Amino acid sequence: MTDWLATVLVGILIAVGIAGVILPILPGLLLIWGAGLVYGLVVGFGFAGWLAMAAITALAVIGTGIVYYLPARKTREVGFPRWGQFLVAGATVVGFFVVPVVGAVLGLVFGTLLVALAVERNLGDAWGTGWAMLIEILKSAAIQLSMALSMAVAWGLWALSVLSS
Repeated sequence: MTDWLATVLVGILIAVGIAGVILPILPGLLLIWGAGLVYGLVVGFGFAGWLAMAAITALAVIGTGIVYYLPARKTREVGFPRWGQFLVAGATVVGFFVVPVVGAVLGLVFGTLLVALAVERNLGDAWGTGWAMLIEILKSAAIQLSMALSMAVAWGLWALSVLSS
């Protein structure tokens, strides 16, 4: 019975972690990784658990790194200034608290466009730069979501092996 309860509770935590990747309220990948660790401590790791935790850890590291790497690479390519990155981050945070649900995305989009306009001094060029930055950020978010889902699958296979034994 303990295995079932642990599986259900950890499954809920993993679902919350995936939601945290989609709506960045919580550190989603870290929450999923921590849930997997707690699961192993409660039900025991065994061979399947160690394999799953190795996969979950690798996916968490890659997913976390990609979120910073891709946008940073694009900022260097398009000449987006470092101060602009901080301004966009601030606009994203403010948007999150000012406009429910979609505020972070709106802050990100408008912050990126405003910084690009300040740098380019031409709306057409700013739009191109802002759009390139936004695409890169969305691409990294999609990769992070795929990592979170892959982590959930690795844990799910582990949970199946625990429950079937």
